[in-house]
Amino acid sequence: MKILLFGGSGQLGKTLLEQDVNHELISVSRQDFDLETQLGIGKVFQNFSPDVVINAAAWTDVVNAEKNRDKAFKINADGTRAVAEEAAKYGAKFIHVSTDFVFDGASTIPYVETSKKNPISSYGESKSKGEDILLSVYSKNSYVIRTSWLYSKHRSNFVKSILAKLLADEEQIPVVSDQIGSPTWCGDLASAITLISARSMEPGVYHFANNGETSRSNFAENIARLAGFAPDRIKGIQTDTGSDQVRRPSYSVLDSRKFQLASKHEIPSWEHSLENSIQEILKQVEAERIN
Repeated sequence: MKILLFGGSGQLGKTLLEQDVNHELISVSRQDFDLETQLGIGKVFQNFSPDVVINAAAWTDVVNAEKNRDKAFKINADGTRAVAEEAAKYGAKFIHVSTDFVFDGASTIPYVETSKKNPISSYGESKSKGEDILLSVYSKNSYVIRTSWLYSKHRSNFVKSILAKLLADEEQIPVVSDQIGSPTWCGDLASAITLISARSMEPGVYHFANNGETSRSNFAENIARLAGFAPDRIKGIQTDTGSDQVRRPSYSVLDSRKFQLASKHEIPSWEHSLENSIQEILKQVEAERIN
């Protein structure tokens, strides 16, 4: 089986490339295609004739999406359409990574796949539009995988940011305490995507996040404790709702039971996965500080 990966340079893409799979996994670089202009996408498919396509490529900069709204939509919506249309030509299984930002955060219970979408940021709107386009263009063999609060040893993310500040001896590290979600280790999500690639599951929308929920500040306290630092260096604060701040869902916990039932795959808790991955991430942050 030939698996074509878009977004191999991102943290999820890099993690996918580290997976031990018994299939040919091909990652295409930005030199080969451009999601914003859709140039090169058809040529990539022509060259590789994939059986499975994983789209982990996206504009993920939440803040700058507000300043570059058109570009975010061209990449996250129009780019998704272009890849989906090519996947349809080849009859390839299409796995598209989406986000908890398609919801407004007004809920008090975990979001299920059928919960009403209502994004409150340009990034969330562009990803929601990409989902809608995909499901209208190629619903019969496509999988939308919504996830949340991704972290790994690769690229920049919340866990690495907190560890860098702890290593820099910042005495008080302010972290919002009124944003609740499900931290998700890229290793678990990559395993789930690999599983979807190989198994026969009903196409459609699935949620995948590590089980459980926590606040940003409690997540940071756990990062500190597991990495050997004093948790009280984390200072909980309220979200700044000033006009210059990007709105983020205050509650974006995803219910992943549909995926668990369909795949017969047990999803670890966020505490378990953080404990298992923290030392590897800490070593990476320490190495980046030296370099």
